[in-house]
Amino acid sequence: MLTTSVLTTGCGSKKEPEFTDGRPGLVGSGAGVTDVQPSGAGDAQSTPAASASAIPPTTGAVVNGATSAPIPAGQPQLVRLGVPVAKWQAEFDRIVAAKYRLVHFDGYEVGSQTFVNALFRPSDGVAWQSRSNLTASAYQTAFDQFKAQGYRLADVNSYLVGGQLRYAAIWRKAAGPAWIAYHGVSQSTHQAKLDALTKEGYHPVSISVVAPNDTPQWTAIYVKEDAGSWLAKSWLTRAEYQTQWDAAMAKGMRVSYLSATQYAGSVRISVIFQAGSGAYEARFGLSAADAATKTGANQSAGRLTQAVAGYAAAGSARFALAWS
Repeated sequence: MLTTSVLTTGCGSKKEPEFTDGRPGLVGSGAGVTDVQPSGAGDAQSTPAASASAIPPTTGAVVNGATSAPIPAGQPQLVRLGVPVAKWQAEFDRIVAAKYRLVHFDGYEVGSQTFVNALFRPSDGVAWQSRSNLTASAYQTAFDQFKAQGYRLADVNSYLVGGQLRYAAIWRKAAGPAWIAYHGVSQSTHQAKLDALTKEGYHPVSISVVAPNDTPQWTAIYVKEDAGSWLAKSWLTRAEYQTQWDAAMAKGMRVSYLSATQYAGSVRISVIFQAGSGAYEARFGLSAADAATKTGANQSAGRLTQAVAGYAAAGSARFALAWS
């Protein structure tokens, strides 16, 4: 089952360990754009009945790695799991040409190799931009450029390529609530910002942590809106994630965001839970084949992939996902 401690709205009362300060991060705001880990494939919430609007995925909708097969049209989502980073650009170009837009990028490492998980949705007519493989300075430049052009940051992920820190981000030119983002900060700085922003009515929608040279750095996006009950936790061991997962489920919250990173030979998880209703399922510790199978089954039942994180366990790729 995905244990129980008292959760509070906003940030939990337990502070995580402080780490050596990382590179200072940016803080940007716009005129309108939310921190644990169950263990095994059996960890899940029971799943309600399929949606009446379910559309069974066709071949190519959910793929492990990259493929040369035609991109299927008319799908509510396309999911790519474990794309080697060297093949990412070509796969991205093919999917975008088929009129889909990138909504989430998740970079992760297995051994010395970097892979990408990605979620695409049908193009909706809203202008968008994405960049990956950015250094911190290149990300700052892109952030400033797109903010000045009226784009809002919708997704950001920190990851490693050859042991070097990289960022991937997505911007959309759309109206929305006020937003704030920062990257590459220490845990203590992140915690201080989380506490302060929560008091101002913001909640986190993304908290990505990566540890180049075993020095953790936090990157996050917040939006100012009423999100109901939520809980954010990061830098969690598998056991701590299990505990937080069960507690959140008991309070009617479900996973809305996941990220994972390797640290000192183990995995650390970041998660955001939010109140929700309707059909929902979450799994952790899945192999690539099981992740693709479960994703296809959920899509057939009308549940789209809302969160995905890849990580390494015993030298192999494993996946955590949530569908609703």
